[in-house]
Amino acid sequence: MDRLKSLEEKLNTAKNTIERIDALNELARLNSQGDTERALAWGTEAFKLATQAGYEQGILNGLLNLSWSSYSHSNYLSSIEYVMQALALTRVGHYAREEADAINILGNNHERMGNWQDALDCYLEALYLSEQQGNRVHVAVMRSNIGDIYGLLGQYQQAIEHYQESYRIDVEIDHVDASDGLTLTHMAAAYLALNDLEQALDYARRGLALMQPERFWVGIAPALTIIGQAYFHHGDLTQAVDYYEQGLTAAQEGGAQREAGMTMMRLAEALHQLGRTATALYHLRRALAIFERLETQPQLVEVHGLLATIYKRLGDFEQALTHTERQQSVKEHLFTQQADMRIKTLQTQYEVERMRLESEAQSSRNRVLEEEINLRGQMIADLESYADNIAHDLKNPIAVISSYMSLLESDLEGQIPDENYRMIFNVTTTADKMNEIVDALLTLARARKQAIMPQPIGMDEVLRGSIERLELPIQQKGARIHVSQPLPDALGHGSWLEEVWVNYIGNAIKYGGTPPEIHIGAVPVAGGLVRYWVSDNGKGLSHDEQTHLFQKFERLGQNKIDGHGLGLTIIKTVVERLGGSVGVTSSGIPGEGSTFSFTLPVANPN
Repeated sequence: MDRLKSLEEKLNTAKNTIERIDALNELARLNSQGDTERALAWGTEAFKLATQAGYEQGILNGLLNLSWSSYSHSNYLSSIEYVMQALALTRVGHYAREEADAINILGNNHERMGNWQDALDCYLEALYLSEQQGNRVHVAVMRSNIGDIYGLLGQYQQAIEHYQESYRIDVEIDHVDASDGLTLTHMAAAYLALNDLEQALDYARRGLALMQPERFWVGIAPALTIIGQAYFHHGDLTQAVDYYEQGLTAAQEGGAQREAGMTMMRLAEALHQLGRTATALYHLRRALAIFERLETQPQLVEVHGLLATIYKRLGDFEQALTHTERQQSVKEHLFTQQADMRIKTLQTQYEVERMRLESEAQSSRNRVLEEEINLRGQMIADLESYADNIAHDLKNPIAVISSYMSLLESDLEGQIPDENYRMIFNVTTTADKMNEIVDALLTLARARKQAIMPQPIGMDEVLRGSIERLELPIQQKGARIHVSQPLPDALGHGSWLEEVWVNYIGNAIKYGGTPPEIHIGAVPVAGGLVRYWVSDNGKGLSHDEQTHLFQKFERLGQNKIDGHGLGLTIIKTVVERLGGSVGVTSSGIPGEGSTFSFTLPVANPN
C-alpha cells in the first residue's frame, strides 16, 4: 500500500506530460491484477496522453497495461488486441524486455482460452528471452506460468517443480510479493490434484498471506476456493461451502468474473451434495451466464456438464439432454475457435515479422546512406582543403611573376618594339587576373569553413569602403553610381559583405552600358529581412542565363561571360552563411540592364 501511495503522490506532483504518463503506467501496472477498474482507467489515460505526445515508450507501456487489465477483467479479446499492438511495437522498436512481457500476456490469454500448447510455446519463448536478458524476476514468472500449463495437462509433479523453482528465484533475489502468492496457490492446486490435502492447505494459506495485504483478488479467490476443495475432499462440506462463499465474495469484489464463475461451480457441487439443489442450480446458471458473456469455452463445457449431471439425478432428462447437447456444441465450437485463434496468431506473427524485417532493411539503407553522406562530406572537405592549399601555394609565385613583369614593363618601355611591349603588358595583366582568382578562391574557402556570429553592421559604411576599392575601374569606365541613402543596417560580417558589394558593383561596371549607370538601394521584405540591390544599364540577361547564373563556376553560353562564375559563387556562399539569399532580375532588353540583389536579417526590426 505504501508503494501505491508513493505512486499516487508522484502522479499528483508530475511536472510535465511525460512524468504524468510514466506515473499513470506505473500505477496501472501495480494494480493490473488487483484493482482492475482503476488500473484500466490509468492505463487508458496513459495510452491516450502518450499517443498525443508521440511518446513511444509510454504508448508501449500503456498497451501492455491495458492488455493486463483487460485480461484480469476476463475480457480476453480486448487483451489480445492490445497485446498484439504492443508486440508489433516491441519488435519494430527492439524493446526486448517489453517483448517478453507481451509474449507472456499472449500466453496467459491462450491459456484462458484453452489453447494450452500455444500458451506453453509463448511461455517458453518468453522464458528464453528473459534468460538472455538476465531478467530473473521475469524468469520466475515464466517458470510459474509453465507450471500452470503442466498442471492443466495433468502433469502435476512437473508443475510443482516449476512452481518451486519460480518461488526459489524470487526468494533468492528478495522479490517475494503478491504474485508469488498466486504461484503458491497454483502449487496448492497441484498438490490437491495429487490428493495431498495437507500440502494443498499449507500452500494455499501461505499464498493468501502474501496476497491479502495487497488485495490481489485474482489470486485470493482461487486460494480460498482451493482451501474449500481440500475440505470438500476431506468430507467437510460445511467448511468447504464457507470457503467457497468467501472466495466468491473476493472474486466479485475484485471484478474477477472468471474466478467468480469457477468458484460458483465448486460451490454448486458442495451445495448439491448437501441437498440444497435449488441453490446449486442457481449458482450454476449464474456461472453459465458469466462464461457465456466471457466466451470462455473450456468453462462452458464444464458448467454444461455439471448442469446435465444434476438434472439427470433429478430425473429431468429433457434438461439433462439439452445441456449435454450444448456441451457437445461448445466442444465443437471450442475446437474451431482454437483453430481460428492459432491462425490469427500466425497471421499477426507473420505481419509483425514482416514489419520487423522492413524496419531492419530501412535501417540498413539508412546506414548505407549515412556512410555515403559522411564519405562525400569528407571528400568535399578534403577537396576544399586541397583547393585552399593550392591557392596559398600559387599566391606567392604569381606575386613574383607580377612584380618582375611590372619591372620589365617599366624598364623596357620605349626600348623594345611595341608588339613585344604588348606581350609583356598582357603577361602582367594575366598575372594580376590570376592573383584575383586566387584571392577569390581563398575568400570562398574561408566563407565555407569559418565559424561566424552575425553582428549588426552599418551598411552605408561597408558600401563606402567597397566603392573606394573600385575607384580605379570607376574612373577608367566613367561610371556614375547613385545610392539611395541611408541604407538599413543588417546582421552580418563586415569583411564578407564588403566582398559582396565589390563583386556586385564590379560586375555592374564591367557589364554596364557606356558609360555605366549604377543604382544602389534597399527595401524591407517579409520575414524581418532587408533586400539590397544593384542595378546597371547593360545589355541584360536572358531567362536561361538568370537560371544558371549562381551555379558554382558556371560559364554562361558561348560568350563565356568572364568573371561572373567564381564571384557570384562567393556571393551566394557568403550570403547564405549569413542567413540570406541572392537573386537577379532582367528583362533581357539591351539598355534595361540587370538588377542583382541579396537579403539579410535586418539589424533592428523596429
